Parts: sequence; structure tokens; C-alpha cells
Amino acid sequence: MHGQRPHVMEVQSSGYGPDSYPVEVGVVLDSGRRYCTLILPLDSWSYWDEEVEKKHFVTRSAIMNHGKPIVKVARDLNHLLKRKTVYLGDWDNEKQWLDLIFSTTGILKKFRIEPLEDILTQRQVHGWSQTHAQVKEEASIQRQRASSDAYVLQETYVRSMAAVGT
Repeated sequence: MHGQRPHVMEVQSSGYGPDSYPVEVGVVLDSGRRYCTLILPLDSWSYWDEEVEKKHFVTRSAIMNHGKPIVKVARDLNHLLKRKTVYLGDWDNEKQWLDLIFSTTGILKKFRIEPLEDILTQRQVHGWSQTHAQVKEEASIQRQRASSDAYVLQETYVRSMAAVGT
């Protein structure tokens, strides 16, 4: 991964905990190409945490009106990421939500997922918070979209690599 941009994915959710579910997925490829979509929840997915809504500024009504069916999202991700490895910033939560997308649809995931932290050197980890804050400020993102979050993580990775001279 040295000198390259990793493929990065972020998954926004309805909250945290066992009843939460994915509401938005965003990907930034090594080329800079982005994919971002809201996910139409299944009828059985009803948990909604208003505090999390305040964080990502996506309302349940926006998701209901603009979300794509989960089968389409799974197929889109497979098409975009086939045979690639994509890195997740919040491994425990985002893996759970991504797994839910594929297990619910019965579609086999055709790409690999790994924790972003697995490709960070110790020197990158040391300066990560400061670099992340700088990238986030420079990006001046108005709303926390999944693809914007993925971009910030990808750019933080690249800059932290440059900062440590690797």
C-alpha cells in the first residue's frame, strides 16, 4: 500500500447497538472516484437514534424518500469494488452494517474489507489525529456524508504517509 491511495469506505447508521442498521454508504477509490447513496431501510428496521441523526444530518424521511433498495446497493458495491480490498475506518461498527447489507440480501460480497488501521505504520498513528483534523478543516465539509468521511480518511492516510517519509 506504500505510496498509493487505499480504497476507503464509510457506512453511516441509524444509531449504535444491536438494532442499528446502515442508512448510507460511501466509497472513495484510489482514483478519486466516489460512490455515495442512502439506503432504503427494510420494514423491520425501525430503530432510529436522533442523536446520531444530528451528527450526520440525514433524516429518516430523507432516507425513506431518497434511499435505494438494499439489493441495488449491494449490487452497486460489488460492481464498483469487485476483487478490490476496501478499508473501513470504524471496523467494528461498519463491518457489522456492511455485513448486514449482504446477509440481508443474500448477495455474496465480491470484495474484501479490512480495517484501515491494519495498513497504518506506528509513525502514521502517532500523527493521525492532527493530520485528520487538518484535512477535515481544509475540506470544509458542510454535511457528514459517508463519501466525504471516506475521502477525509483516505487523504489523512496519504498525508500521514508523506509526513513520515514512507
